[in-house]
Amino acid sequence: MGYTILKENDYISKYIQDEESKTIILKAVKSHNKFAIEDGLNDRELFFAKPIRDADKLDILDKQRNEVNDNSTTIDDDVLQTFKEH
Repeated sequence: MGYTILKENDYISKYIQDEESKTIILKAVKSHNKFAIEDGLNDRELFFAKPIRDADKLDILDKQRNEVNDNSTTIDDDVLQTFKEH
């Protein structure tokens, strides 16, 4: 949704005029909640897309951890093991 809003309303232009930077930001926002970043991004685009996507995943994990603690439940062993391996 963030990508769509930024692109359709061209909000980025209020802050950034450089077209290359706009493209990088849009690609990073588009990939932020995906399991895998789209193919074909150049090194500079990946430089921004990877940490934004990873930060989103850490935010989700933190929220889930808090929900687990609030509900006095535990994380499934298989889920925990998968997280540790990846």
